[in-house]
Amino acid sequence: MPDPQPAGGSNLARQPVLTMIGQKMTVVPADETELMARYGIVKVPAFRYHYRDWRYSTLNDALAQARRDEAARSK
Repeated sequence: MPDPQPAGGSNLARQPVLTMIGQKMTVVPADETELMARYGIVKVPAFRYHYRDWRYSTLNDALAQARRDEAARSK
């Protein structure tokens, strides 16, 4: 469906679309680049550390859990 136009014929600026997925508000992928440019947001790769069934954003957190598990096994 095309964007609505005012009576004067000029095209309204298209607004980026957000959608609900579960309880999370998500940007429609086609609008991601536009929103990032508008607000100066940069996407960067993020490392994740996997230990057992858990995911950690820092190595220190993963090591802390591994050490707690190791200490519990040695008791």
